[in-house]
Amino acid sequence: MMAEALADTTSDGEETNADVGEEYPGPSSATVPMAFVNINGLDYELMGDSMMLRLWSYATKSSARRQKGLCVSGSTMKQLARRIRDAPDLGPRIVLMIGTNEFLRWSGEPPSLSFLQEEFGCVLTALREHPRAGYVTRCILLTLPSLPKFGYKHPVRRVWKDFNLYILELQGCWFSCISSA
Repeated sequence: MMAEALADTTSDGEETNADVGEEYPGPSSATVPMAFVNINGLDYELMGDSMMLRLWSYATKSSARRQKGLCVSGSTMKQLARRIRDAPDLGPRIVLMIGTNEFLRWSGEPPSLSFLQEEFGCVLTALREHPRAGYVTRCILLTLPSLPKFGYKHPVRRVWKDFNLYILELQGCWFSCISSA
């Protein structure tokens, strides 16, 4: 469903992969294999946890056990921020979804909205401050899908919904947002 949602909402007849070619220096020699998918003829780098890894596997009809580029199974927002800072490259277009593991790993009280906003802010800061951030022409933020583990009446549902609303509010000049819920 996410792949179809991306295909439906990111159509951009004016932009092509060649549009970034003159300015974008291409991957450095130190590049680790990145998780790219082609959406409407444009290459996007996927970033996130196992959900994005599954999207990459589905879109490319390939498989990766635990990691492909910046898609790492079990990754938290703090871990992704560190990986982004350490990455030699960023793709010119990015699709990002992260945060499910913050919900899945909690015990006791659900994670607070302020904690989730702070952690997500670290990821966005790592993207903005990356040496190659100037080459990024589009960053699509995906909201988190509902997590079946919690059901509809679970206390974490309210925080999950508020976090998704926070992500949607970030839409602006550098970010596009797509709701997966």
